[in-house]
Amino acid sequence: MHHADRRYADTATVPGAITTWLLSDGKPGHEAQLQGLGLALARRQPVELAWVDVASRRAGWMDLLRGRYPGLTAPHVPTLAVAAGHGTHRQLLTLGRASGCVTCVLMKPSLPLRWFDAAIIPRHDRPPRDPRVLATDGVLNPIRPATTVDDSRGLILLGGPSRHFYFPVDDVCDRIALLCQRFPTMRWIASSSRRTPVGTLDTLTAKAANNLQVISHTDTPRGWVAHMLSRCAQAWITEDSVSMVYEALSAGTATGLLTLPTVRAGRLQHGIDNLRHRNMINPLAPILAGQSPQRPAQPLQEADRAADWLLQKLSKKVRT
Repeated sequence: MHHADRRYADTATVPGAITTWLLSDGKPGHEAQLQGLGLALARRQPVELAWVDVASRRAGWMDLLRGRYPGLTAPHVPTLAVAAGHGTHRQLLTLGRASGCVTCVLMKPSLPLRWFDAAIIPRHDRPPRDPRVLATDGVLNPIRPATTVDDSRGLILLGGPSRHFYFPVDDVCDRIALLCQRFPTMRWIASSSRRTPVGTLDTLTAKAANNLQVISHTDTPRGWVAHMLSRCAQAWITEDSVSMVYEALSAGTATGLLTLPTVRAGRLQHGIDNLRHRNMINPLAPILAGQSPQRPAQPLQEADRAADWLLQKLSKKVRT
């Protein structure tokens, strides 16, 4: 999602609206985190949300030292500023110093944590115990709990090889074929991603039963995965696609993991292990042996939890 500065929502005429700037580097994953938090804030309190493309502002170190931020004019001075992506952190500090707003980063910052008012950090990054830190299950996302689930539909999301995982195509496709056979009355859809090896979907089509439809990610519109997660009874995801696992759990879908051989242990696997220990994800073997997939007892709604925490921080700062 590439854009210049733009208004995402405008409720500034509502008394008590919180002017919130969302500082973005334009990367889709970072924008999804900001969108998730922005929407959660707006569900709780009137807000004026403004997206800021940091590349268009060009705030440098001298601006930080002098406490000035390009384009900062009344009456749209922020009360709260949230940033995602390492490239946004210096601008966030500059904006905070120039405006006096509360500053929040959505990751472990590349600059000293004490320089920011708040940090929302995924648990798998092993955030420090600090009153200004909220640890979350995965990164924030805008996915809401599903309300209309079709028990006859299932979704399979394929990633690909990464720094942490091998991706044995034949083995992955064999297991997907077994899954389709295990639930023969379900209609399954499998989709690829940018990292999926060429030919994987052809291999899957050749191996799988006739209740599986395969579709390339290039043939799906924006928001397709979120739409499908809100409707499918089951979602099975290859282990490398960690953000998709958290999105499926946020929708409240019965979420299964297609494990992969490990290149090297990484921080993301610690998060998956934590979900396993909490029985939030379904391993494949017992399901193939006859067990029924379980939905999470409570859908993950980390953006809502983060919004509550951040508004509490904001109210304390206003009172002081």
